Amino acid sequence: MPQLTQGDLQIHCAIPITDIHKFYMKIQKSTHAIFYMEGTVSEKIGADAVLQPLAGTSVMVGANNRILFAGLLKEVQLTYEGSRYHISLSGISSTDQLDHNIKTEVSKTHL
Repeated sequence: MPQLTQGDLQIHCAIPITDIHKFYMKIQKSTHAIFYMEGTVSEKIGADAVLQPLAGTSVMVGANNRILFAGLLKEVQLTYEGSRYHISLSGISSTDQLDHNIKTEVSKTHL
């Protein structure tokens, strides 16, 4: 896959992120994919987002009309500095939820 730049990345989640400063994704055999990003959010959006429970909501990362990551937010941190909110997001792939559901079903059948 060709190298991507910051301008290529698009993060789709409950909060519209205006700028991406840092992005990291880890994909490893036999584990769930994870991602971490830091960016900024406008003052108005950030003020509203502080009151929303965002952990567990869906997130999708794409670039050049391709999906790179689809999953759930695990941790969201918002900090206010100047006239902008800085945001940090971490998430895990949707396969984590599938594993959780399977383990729940298996444990129910062994009761």
